[in-house]
Amino acid sequence: MRALYIARSLSILTGSPIVALAGNPGVVTRSAFLSPDRLDVALARSFGVGDIIFVPETLDSDDESQQSARPIFALLEAALEEQRVPPSTLKSLRRICNHDGVQIGRAIQDTYMRSNLLPTLYGGHKLRAVIEDVSRLDAWAKGLFSRRPPFAFVSGHIDYSPWGLIMQRCMRAGGLGVYYRCDVRIPLYVLRRCRSGETLNGLLRRADAAAFSGYRRMCPLPANSANIRYTLDQGVAKNWRWTDHPGRTDGGQWPFDGNRPCICLFTHTFTDQPSADKSVFSDHLDWLEQTLEHAAKSGSYDILVKVHPLDGHFDLAGSISRLAAKHADAANIFFQVEPIAKETLAERCILGLTVRGTPGVEMSALGLPMLLAGRAYYDHLPSVSYAEDAHDYFSQIERAVRTGPAPKDVTIARDYAAFDRFWAAPYAPMVGPFNPHLDDSIQWTLAAAACSSTAFELDEVTAALQAAMTFDIQSDAVRAFNAPATSA
Repeated sequence: MRALYIARSLSILTGSPIVALAGNPGVVTRSAFLSPDRLDVALARSFGVGDIIFVPETLDSDDESQQSARPIFALLEAALEEQRVPPSTLKSLRRICNHDGVQIGRAIQDTYMRSNLLPTLYGGHKLRAVIEDVSRLDAWAKGLFSRRPPFAFVSGHIDYSPWGLIMQRCMRAGGLGVYYRCDVRIPLYVLRRCRSGETLNGLLRRADAAAFSGYRRMCPLPANSANIRYTLDQGVAKNWRWTDHPGRTDGGQWPFDGNRPCICLFTHTFTDQPSADKSVFSDHLDWLEQTLEHAAKSGSYDILVKVHPLDGHFDLAGSISRLAAKHADAANIFFQVEPIAKETLAERCILGLTVRGTPGVEMSALGLPMLLAGRAYYDHLPSVSYAEDAHDYFSQIERAVRTGPAPKDVTIARDYAAFDRFWAAPYAPMVGPFNPHLDDSIQWTLAAAACSSTAFELDEVTAALQAAMTFDIQSDAVRAFNAPATSA
């Protein structure tokens, strides 16, 4: 629905026809299957979609796909059946691009993990199938865009196959990438070009930092506005991204005696795009394993592993259970599976760890300094630091343990949270707030009620897109937003 809405706005602004891509190519049947009976053609036509291109579920191998796959098979040929691919090999895989510069190695890593729900790569027929599927889809997309040059590709997803792959191909063919984040409102980005070696998420990161800096100059909102927005976000208007454990209540005893400083590590779901942007470690499992080994060997600090509420849904290997058993005798390591209040973590911990997850924003706004084992779109915040490599990562942990907690200034972090999710994100009542916990019937009722009052030519989404496409056209990427009202 959001993709259709944004595409309609783009069509009004540019006069370009709307063409939809549909289907379940290759591994998508396992990672994001769309049943044909759920494809609402009438709905698509009502938004102005004139043509629907169905991607074949099975794609043939050709010279183009074989050329892309060849260096990847050469790199991974030593990976034994069902044996874990070494972290050093995964880092080499990420660096592989095809001759057009498409980052096909990253796409293969993330696509394998998401489609098989495994925390890392293992050799064997499943890996070979993903390499072939991704390479063939990439070749198919290149052929499509050579025949039908695109103006833009609209997607709420820019990782793994097919979304990230097709957006890269669209931009290589001279089109724009238009990315919207699935949030309460509609954070929007217009991507024009990637620098050599830069990821799409790296582009978003640069655009976000520039937008927030410009926003603070143009719209100096008073601090109490950010505090009020933050209070609403944590209370009656809680953001869906802070995921609670269904049917559970917050509670439990603090697991440590308080004799050592405590660090909180917020796990990702292990299959959640570890190569989407720059990362210190080869994947999220490698990150957690090495961090726990450091904590166990050091013994100078406690580490509370805050397990992601949805962990079991996205890791069929049971990695958390395995690691918890391995470190069961370590007095300074505890796996927090049950819910625990954010405020408790901010009060009792000196530092938070993540790779690029939402807790980086959530906990910064509560005053907990955050260290990232990679890069994130919000890492320009002064309460967030990121590591360049493993040595830097562990050095920053050791420094925090020696020197104690850093000063906790929540002002800019709360300002950013309000900027990111509300003030600078356009909104369209017809698509409603993104919330996967709402029943579908409620979403459609809200959409139907807003339909008669919707005017694409006048709404926030169209205005934000128009501003983004005309503002600083030399920039590689722009975050689209409308300036809010301020007092004189």
